[in-house]
Amino acid sequence: MPGGRVTAPLPGLQAHGYWHSGLVRGLAMPFFEVVWHGEGIGDGADLQEALQAYLAVRPEDLSWAEACAAPGAEPCIRRYSSFEAFLDNADALETIPVTAVMIEAALAELP
Repeated sequence: MPGGRVTAPLPGLQAHGYWHSGLVRGLAMPFFEVVWHGEGIGDGADLQEALQAYLAVRPEDLSWAEACAAPGAEPCIRRYSSFEAFLDNADALETIPVTAVMIEAALAELP
């Protein structure tokens, strides 16, 4: 995993067009805000990094599937055109629903 980036997409991401292979020169980089129970809990410069932020709310007594299905959990990631757009309170370009499988796959990539 050169430079801390995965070399293959996480399950379910490539099919939805969310696979980000690295830096794009000359373009503003997207910014991802991680949401759990309606609150921002982290962020990332790419989707992989954002998904790994769910480590902060790892359930102790439940599986990820149970935690994600809990009332009000509604895990999602908001994608902004750039960090500057996020700071300027711009609307998110999209809201990506997050599944337990996506979280588990991203966390499995951590050392």
